[in-house]
Amino acid sequence: MMKCSALLANMVRTSSPMLAMNVSRGLDADTKSNMLPTYEGRERLYGTHCIESVLSTMLKHPSSPMMMASAGASRGGGYCYHHPMRREGGKPHLYVWNRKEGLHRKHETEDSALPTKEEDVTMSSSSSSNNNVAKLEALGKRLNIPITAVPRSTLVQLCGDRRHQNVVLEVGSYEPKKITQFPPTLLLPHNSRAASSNSPTQQQLVLFLDHIIDPMNLGNILRSSYFFGVRHIILSSDCCRCTPTVARASVGVLETLNVSQLAHGVTASSFLADARKRADEVGGGLELLAATAAPTTSAKLNGSPSTSTTVTRVLILGNEDAGLSPQVIEQCTHSIHIPVLGDPEAAVRGLSLNVNSACAVLLSHLAHGNPLTSRLKS
Repeated sequence: MMKCSALLANMVRTSSPMLAMNVSRGLDADTKSNMLPTYEGRERLYGTHCIESVLSTMLKHPSSPMMMASAGASRGGGYCYHHPMRREGGKPHLYVWNRKEGLHRKHETEDSALPTKEEDVTMSSSSSSNNNVAKLEALGKRLNIPITAVPRSTLVQLCGDRRHQNVVLEVGSYEPKKITQFPPTLLLPHNSRAASSNSPTQQQLVLFLDHIIDPMNLGNILRSSYFFGVRHIILSSDCCRCTPTVARASVGVLETLNVSQLAHGVTASSFLADARKRADEVGGGLELLAATAAPTTSAKLNGSPSTSTTVTRVLILGNEDAGLSPQVIEQCTHSIHIPVLGDPEAAVRGLSLNVNSACAVLLSHLAHGNPLTSRLKS
C-alpha cells in the first residue's frame, strides 16, 4: 500500500489547470474548499451504501470501461449500453480508514474520561461500520482495484465531508447516456412484457425530470423512483449533473437505474412532441402526465389516464421553483396534481411539497394503478 504522506504529496504536487475540483452542489462550502483536487472526469464517492452499489455494478458488468481498465484492458469487450453502468475515467481507487490509527488512539486515551479530539466524537467507529468497510475491501480485491489505508483526516480531505463512513472511492464521473429521441422500446406496445411480468397489473412507468437543479432533490427522486419500481429516468439537458451528492442522496440506486439525458440543444418540449408523434406511428400507447401545482384548465388536457398495462406512462416533473413551462405542458396528454387537504391557503403562502415529496406521492398512486383518480385530477 502507498504511504499516506507520499499519497498526499503526490496529489498536491500534480495540481494544475488540467485538474478540476469535484463540482458538487450540496456540500458545505467550508468542507468542499478543503478537498484535494481530482483529475477532470473523475470524482470521489463516500458512504458504504453508495460505494457498495458502484462496486457491485462493476462486478455484474465486467465489460464496462472501468472494469476493462482494472483488468488491464487486455480482453476487449467495449461498453455495454444495455446495462446502467455509466462510469468511465480509468481505474478506480478505494481508500479506507487505517484501523491501526484507531487502535493507537484508543491506547492514548484509554485513561481519559472524554475524547481528546473533536474527530473522536463525530467519527466514532462501530463493529457494524468496520464490517461494512471490510465487505467493500473484499469487493475491491475481487475487482483487482488498488486499496489504500489512510487516516480519517485524509478521508475528509479526499471527499470534503466528515460523514465518509470510513471509506472513499475515487472513480470515473457518472455520465448519463445522451439521447435525442424517446427510447424506441418504450414506445412500442408491450403486451408481451405485461404478460410475462410477475405483476400483471404493473404498467410501464417512466420519469421525466425537467430542469431539476438541486443535487439533493435529484438523488432523493431517484431513491423514490427505485422504491416504486421505476427503472427508466430521463433528464432534460439542463438538469444538474449526477454528482457524488446525487449518488449519496440516492443511497446508491443511481448505479442501478437506466438514467439518460437529452443531448445539448434538444429541448424538453420538442423531445416530448417527437415522442408522441413516433408513438402514434408505431401504434404504441404513450401518456404524458404533467405534474402541476393546481388543476389545469386547458381543454387539451382532459380525460383520465388509462389503466391499461400496455400503455407507457411518463410522469413529468418540473423545476423546484418554476415547475413545468407552458411549452412542456402543451405537449402533455394529461395533467396531474396533488390537492391540498389542509389549509387551502398553504399553497398560496408557499407551503407546498418539495419536488421529491410530490414525486413520491404521485408515483405511489400511479404505481398502484391510479386508484385515487378523483383526487389526482386530470
